[in-house]
Amino acid sequence: MQPAAMSQRWTLQGRADGSAMLINLAANMPLHPGDSSGNDGAPICLTGQAGDPTIWWKLV
Repeated sequence: MQPAAMSQRWTLQGRADGSAMLINLAANMPLHPGDSSGNDGAPICLTGQAGDPTIWWKLV
């Protein structure tokens, strides 16, 4: 089952401390590790398959 949020485009952006955050390309807002209001983001589980550029994710 495809998550509804997958209809939006996201990019995974690396950070200097070695972590990464998921950015909504349309809104240019991070999903993780926090949002513009200063809230900590929920942990995210990223999954993918070899040869498939699609990354599936869910909040955990």
